[in-house]
Amino acid sequence: MDKNLLRQYRERWEAVAEVERIEHQAATVEQRWRKFNSILRLAASLGLKRGESGDEIEMVRNRWKKLKGFS
Repeated sequence: MDKNLLRQYRERWEAVAEVERIEHQAATVEQRWRKFNSILRLAASLGLKRGESGDEIEMVRNRWKKLKGFS
């Protein structure tokens, strides 16, 4: 590929990103909620874990407390 082709390729993807940004801003709460729920259903149908275990969450919280100087 030469520089011109690479520039055109990048410009096309930048245009796509701009359209997606505009669409995202225009989306209603209901549309976002539906999209979120469809992602959760897809994850469940693929057998992916829904969340982290309580132990892992507690470990992360303890790290944040330590970093913030609360411990």
